[in-house]
Amino acid sequence: MFDEKYPKLNFPNKIREYPRDEDYKVFYFSRQDFYEDNLNKNKIVKRQSISDLKKINLMFDNLRVNGKDYTIYGQGHECYLSEENNKLSIITMNDHIYSRKFDTKLGTIICENHGEFGGVIYKNTNDGLEVMGFGSFEYIFEYDDKVYAITTLCHMGGYDCSLHRIVEFEDKYLDLTIFNSWDLDFGGYYAEENYLYFYSNSEYNGLYRFNLDTFELDLISKDLCRKIEVNSLLKKDNYIYIYGNYNVVEYDLKINEITSIYTNLEYEEIDELLYVGDDKLIDVWDNILI
Repeated sequence: MFDEKYPKLNFPNKIREYPRDEDYKVFYFSRQDFYEDNLNKNKIVKRQSISDLKKINLMFDNLRVNGKDYTIYGQGHECYLSEENNKLSIITMNDHIYSRKFDTKLGTIICENHGEFGGVIYKNTNDGLEVMGFGSFEYIFEYDDKVYAITTLCHMGGYDCSLHRIVEFEDKYLDLTIFNSWDLDFGGYYAEENYLYFYSNSEYNGLYRFNLDTFELDLISKDLCRKIEVNSLLKKDNYIYIYGNYNVVEYDLKINEITSIYTNLEYEEIDELLYVGDDKLIDVWDNILI
């Protein structure tokens, strides 16, 4: 646990009807047209099985080669952890509109996060996309026959994240804010049973677990990936897999340790644009592999 500084959660438990003023309508209706035109262009362009990835001896945020410390340039934001047919992989998306699609009891919901410019959640209907609400939405999941959504924002050194329950009432969509925090962000997230697992890249850097029944927040590991900008997280059995900056970190929840580190970078992808310090990554590549 953090000693004197621990992330604060606010529990406002306020029901809010999503705003539908004219300023929102003009911007997001134009985005809605753009999204519908580009919906089928958001495709997986590559899939890499984790079992086939190369193991590395240090994360790319903590490289020390030939007595020199390095920080790798390049993020890999278009890559995400995925599970299909009980196999874990990294998928690379042609994801220009940063969207997510989720099938729920309320129908198929699509969410977008535009950072400082806000975001939106749509419901996919036979008549096209219907705006359900506004906010920096990242993730939708279900638990106990309820639909939940998370929002997250990191802007100019500040953080803001929230967990909401989405409800339908008299042909309107409302949200019940479960908690919000100005200390954390959701860098990666995964819901299983009554837990929401997530990684925060904020000052309170670490792997967390939130209990959806008791509303208790547990810190699993502090500063696990301190300089990696985590953007994806997946739980499989007793392992948590964390992705960011071309790193895949395998963390064993039973022994509370990192058991393996992989990279989804392939040799032919290492070109003149990828550096560690002043050197090309390809020049020190053999020192990084296990």
